[in-house]
Amino acid sequence: MAICDSVACCITACYSVSQCLIVLGTAAFAAQSPALLKHMGRDKFVPVQMRLTKVLFATLEAMLVVMAAATMMHSAITSRSFVTACVALAAGAANKYWVVPLALKQGALSITDIKGKNAHASVAGFASAGAGNKTRQRHRMVVVFVVIMLVGTAAHGLAILSLL
Repeated sequence: MAICDSVACCITACYSVSQCLIVLGTAAFAAQSPALLKHMGRDKFVPVQMRLTKVLFATLEAMLVVMAAATMMHSAITSRSFVTACVALAAGAANKYWVVPLALKQGALSITDIKGKNAHASVAGFASAGAGNKTRQRHRMVVVFVVIMLVGTAAHGLAILSLL
């Protein structure tokens, strides 16, 4: 009986740690962007942000896998907690393996277009369009999949809380 309690405790810890890292990592990434853009200027900021984006989505994907695996060990495949974990994982995987690589490719191509346009850099403009007009669609797709991932993660947390 004590072993079962220890396993359940470890699984609950995996839920909690992975969800906190997903939410905090995403929030920190979103918070640092405006500060760095203002401080560095668009010319220097975009290449740094592109490298940070790769690290963020690799980390998020790992945490989403941990969350889904812990859920699978603890819940039925048809449970709300498992389905929401899978939604979050699918959105994170879509971003990491499909949307973000395309957006980064487009961003790399736009770097030459933004040279010398630091005066035109705005936080709202970057949040909406990324590095420029050429990257607008891809940048918004990344944001949409991040929102889906966060909604799935939040719904997963609520589903887990309802089990306790």
